[in-house]
Amino acid sequence: MIVGNPIQLLSPVSDRLAQRRAEIELLFACARGPAQDNVQAAWIQEWAGQVKDWGYVRQLARRHQVVPLLFCGLSAADVGQVPPDMLADLRDEARDHAQHNLLLTGQMLQILRLLDAHGIKAIPYKGPVLAARAYHDLALRQIGDLDLLLKPDEVARARDLLIAEGYQPWETNEPHLNGYKHHFNLVHAPTETYVELHWAVAQAHFSFPLDTRPLWDRLETVEVAGQRVQSLATEDWLLILCAHGAKHMWSHLKWLADVSALLRSSPQIDWDRVLTQAAALQSERMLGLGLWLAHSLLAAPLPPDVLRRVLLDPALRPLATLIYERLFDEHDDVLAVTAERWQQLYFQFRLQRRPEARLHYLRHFLLYWGTNVNDRDRAFWHLPGRLAFLYVVLRPLRLAGRYGLGSLRQLLASVGRTRVG
Repeated sequence: MIVGNPIQLLSPVSDRLAQRRAEIELLFACARGPAQDNVQAAWIQEWAGQVKDWGYVRQLARRHQVVPLLFCGLSAADVGQVPPDMLADLRDEARDHAQHNLLLTGQMLQILRLLDAHGIKAIPYKGPVLAARAYHDLALRQIGDLDLLLKPDEVARARDLLIAEGYQPWETNEPHLNGYKHHFNLVHAPTETYVELHWAVAQAHFSFPLDTRPLWDRLETVEVAGQRVQSLATEDWLLILCAHGAKHMWSHLKWLADVSALLRSSPQIDWDRVLTQAAALQSERMLGLGLWLAHSLLAAPLPPDVLRRVLLDPALRPLATLIYERLFDEHDDVLAVTAERWQQLYFQFRLQRRPEARLHYLRHFLLYWGTNVNDRDRAFWHLPGRLAFLYVVLRPLRLAGRYGLGSLRQLLASVGRTRVG
């Protein structure tokens, strides 16, 4: 198992990150989850003793949604170097997240009972079920919303049932149940509970064509707050979590902590099935990147033969180095965020290993782009109906004009940084 310094594992990195080494390594050490042994506790104590900026540690933990893991790690290792007021603040934040998680868990169980009473089966994934399954503790994972996977022909009925219970759509335009949308969003204003009703796990242009129908035949039971809930099989969890992280360019450490926690809590994974299914989906690079990041940064356990197979892909190291640096980048202005979005799209393109998969990605992305032409595009160009298809081509030009040359320069720079594999 690789344990230790991610800066060496993923070199080269910027001097700026090297100067923050103690703060970053402490966060990684705590994000591994509750201390499994005295070595991990000693590792947390060692880096905590070198921290110069505890405010930065807390800022990182908030940004990466791992405040409960940070507090748990510092408490379990009995770190005496943490300023008392900082430790108290982290304790209060972790307690608030735990209370929020209990609220969401109650809402999830209520929704499942409602749907079941009307003959609708739903698979909860991520959220409280992942916290219970991977961490064995609802308090250790920051949860933002509830995700439910349904069969496509039952989404509309489930949506109507929840609306009748006081949930409201929170999208301006209702998505159509087609290949370029994959979930419907609802919010329960009194409890500020957000719910996503999924009929697929990713948009078609992302090139993760997982057929959800077989998932229903291999569900596993998870105990959540004393209730037995059916959710995904471990092998399906792993593929979906790695695809989700890759889709978002692993911008939150929480998602790597999820993969690491799942690997730690699942010693009996059927790796042949995982690798075979990844190959069938042409998502070996998505899976490999998630596994190697979790292994190298968070010391997640991987069988030696699986690790050797993962590392056969020469693109992994530069991709992982890029992700590592982006974990601690700052994106404060509109231009940077716009360039980041383009970088993310290019990154997703480079995740495709085969030429035919890259062509598939481009084709579906262009079709998806066309479905998102909006009123601003139409008002800007005023095309007659017979030329409406040109909006797909002209939309990037309008956005480039809106964000200016600075955005273009940032985009070109980001593409250059992502040119790997």
